[in-house]
Amino acid sequence: MKRIIIFLVVAIILSGCSSKKPDIPEIASTGIVEIDEQSFVEQCREIYMDPENYTDKTIVVEGMYMSRTSQGKVFHVVYRNTPGPGEVPGEIGFPLIYDGEQPQENDWIKVTGMPIVEVDDLGLTNVMLKVTSLEIMNNRGAEIVTG
Repeated sequence: MKRIIIFLVVAIILSGCSSKKPDIPEIASTGIVEIDEQSFVEQCREIYMDPENYTDKTIVVEGMYMSRTSQGKVFHVVYRNTPGPGEVPGEIGFPLIYDGEQPQENDWIKVTGMPIVEVDDLGLTNVMLKVTSLEIMNNRGAEIVTG
């Protein structure tokens, strides 16, 4: 749970790093948004900052898989590492709403899903992907992203 909280804090901190809105490629007008490696951080940031613009879209994202258990509940996440302040690396990606077969920790996965926006007990907005497809990939992308 501690790692998920750190993950979400890093995502929120990164969301304030740039005022420039990224170009998020949408495939034709099909409503599919693919998060690419070159602007991974900025695209995730944009979805976190303006989730209402994506609730009718399908998001496709690749990254590493991790799961954590807290209070008997399993949390699934697709993420990539980011350079953090000092020696501490950061992480950015999306928590997953997923009840399928669980990948192994650190597997490279491709996730297709719909963004779900929830407000937690503290009033914080959380953006998660409701998974429609999760595929374990043979080829890995960049584990550390900066853009």
